[in-house]
Formats: sequence, C-alpha cells, structure tokens
Amino acid sequence: MSLRCWTCGTRAFQLQRVLSVLALNDNRFTGTIPEDLCKSENLSELDLSNNLLSGRVPLCLGNLRDLQYLFLANNSLSGQIPSSLGNLWGLSYLHLNANKFVGKLPASMQHLSNLLIFDVGDNGLKDTIPAWIGEKLSELMFLRFQSNNFHGPISDTLCQLSHLQVLNLAHNNLSGFIPRCFNNITAMVSGQDGGLAIESQQSLQDIKGGREVEYDASSLELVKSLSLSANNLVGEIPDEIMELVQLQVLNLSQNHLTGKIPDKIGNLKQLETLDLSMNELFGAIPELI
Repeated sequence: MSLRCWTCGTRAFQLQRVLSVLALNDNRFTGTIPEDLCKSENLSELDLSNNLLSGRVPLCLGNLRDLQYLFLANNSLSGQIPSSLGNLWGLSYLHLNANKFVGKLPASMQHLSNLLIFDVGDNGLKDTIPAWIGEKLSELMFLRFQSNNFHGPISDTLCQLSHLQVLNLAHNNLSGFIPRCFNNITAMVSGQDGGLAIESQQSLQDIKGGREVEYDASSLELVKSLSLSANNLVGEIPDEIMELVQLQVLNLSQNHLTGKIPDKIGNLKQLETLDLSMNELFGAIPELI
C-alpha cells in the first residue's frame, strides 16, 4: 500500500489544514514518503515507523515548524539525514533508527535544543561524535547511536548532558579512553532528571543482558543505562564510573580495557546487568559484586 495519494482531493486539502497528529505506524506502507505531507503545516506529531518505506526523507519536512514528535524508525529509508531537520526547533522526539542512513549527522541538528529523545541507532552513519551534542542538546535524556560507524574518541562534552539517563554507543568503532567526567551526568548519579516531562507512549530500544529490550518512553525516568560495548576502547575502567550509583545496566564488553575491576563497583547497588566480558581485565574479582 502506497502513501502517494493520501492527500488527493479537496477534502484531503481541508484535512491538511487542521491535522495535528498523523499516525500511520505499524502497517505495510511502501514507496517513498510523499512530499504532500509537508503541506500539513499544523502537524505536531508524525509517526511513520514500522513500515516498508524507502527512499530519501523529503527536505520539506523541515518546514513543519510545529512538529514535536517525528518517528521514522524501522523502515528502509536511505541517503543522508537531511539538514533541513535542523529547522524543527520544537522537536522533542527524533527516532530515525533502524533505517539505511549514511554520512554524517548534519551540523544543523545542533539547533534542536528541545530534544529529549535522539535515536539514530542501527544505520550506516559514519562520523565522529560531534561536540555540539553535549554543548547544545542539553535537555537530552535518551541518546542511542548503537550499530553505526561512529569513530574516534568519546567526546567529553557528553558529560554536560546532566539529564541523560540512557547512553548507548555500542557496536561502533570508537577508540581511546572512557571519559572520567561521566560522573557529571547528574541523572545517573542522583537520579534527578530535572522534572522533564515524558508524554509519548512510543517504545524505546536498548540493550540489557545482551538482549535488545523495549520499554515505553513514559517509563524512561525509571531507566539508567550506559552501554559502550563492542568498540575499541582502551585503558582502565575509570573510578568515576563507580559514582553512577543509579545505573541499572553497565555494559563495557568487547573492548580492550585493561587493569582491575574497581573496588568501588559495590557502590552500584542498583545494577541489574553488568557485562565486562571480552576485555583484558585481570586481578581478583571484587567481593562486593
């Protein structure tokens, strides 16, 4: 079933003028995203996730200035992420995961200062982690870059994301040391999220116990997770990680980490999943695990 003529006719034109929510998710729609969708200037939510859509994302989606929620996940969309999405200054949720996007993250995305959820996992993006993510997207609570081709070091600017509750950079080509400043992420230390509201029922994906799990976005305030597995990280596990006492998931597996497991790992009393496998760690296993 194609979306091509969803706006055909006079009645459809009238519908465009008043439509604020368009949810066509979890169907079997095929073809490209029709540019006629861009005529629905009052849209605050567009959900096309979990379909069979292909081709590029229309540049004109950047004209939907009232858009707060954009869900395009789990399709076969390709090409580069359009820089015009950086015009959606009111956007809170951006789900582009599980597509075939390539290239770099557009620098224009640094203008999305209201983003709470940012998921571009499971694509073919090839980039370093831009410093502007930590410097400009200060409201982020969920950041998932899993299964791409991000390379270079983990930017220290991510430590500025004090509301961050889920950070998933697993299965990339990241190198260097784990930042020692992660203890500046207040939400993982004290559990305080600043009272930011999560209203959507959209599902979020993350890794727990080596398995992909889903949960409602409305439950995000209950989740604290740090996943850096399957990269090329080196050095010792920073003692500062042991200050993230709200963590429920800590996955540092499949890297090149050395040294001993920090003695203070017993501080992480909320941990449900700890995976340090397939590294080069040595010494005694701390008694408090």
